[in-house]
Amino acid sequence: MKIQNLVLLLILVAVFTSISTMIFYNNFVIEKIVYYNMTVRVDDHFGLNVDNESINFGRTIPGQSSERYISFVNPSNHDVRIVVLNHGTISEWVRVSDYYFVLAPGEKKNVKFEVFVPSDATFGIYSGKAQIIFKKAYFK
Repeated sequence: MKIQNLVLLLILVAVFTSISTMIFYNNFVIEKIVYYNMTVRVDDHFGLNVDNESINFGRTIPGQSSERYISFVNPSNHDVRIVVLNHGTISEWVRVSDYYFVLAPGEKKNVKFEVFVPSDATFGIYSGKAQIIFKKAYFK
């Protein structure tokens, strides 16, 4: 009977610890998550798109590249850690100049997103998403 009570107590402590950690992490570490649509049209000529709501690389010829920039600004009064993740069909083609960095209060940083279209890519529209995670930076 004592062993069953001990096992039950250990399970309750583990569940409480897990829930507390999840609540702390979601409420005090992650400030927000933003998604940007990424698209590139593989075609036989170049073309630009100046849309500010997404990362649109425009039209690109196979074997060539195109780039876009996103400006990050930290308006808060604490350091912010930024993590960039790519998802989708063009995620393997996209390179980011800085996937992981910390911004001090008021600091600004321009980050380059560059798509490298393989020379054997077929014509068409390829897409994906850039996931930007903003976290409080307790430690640099």
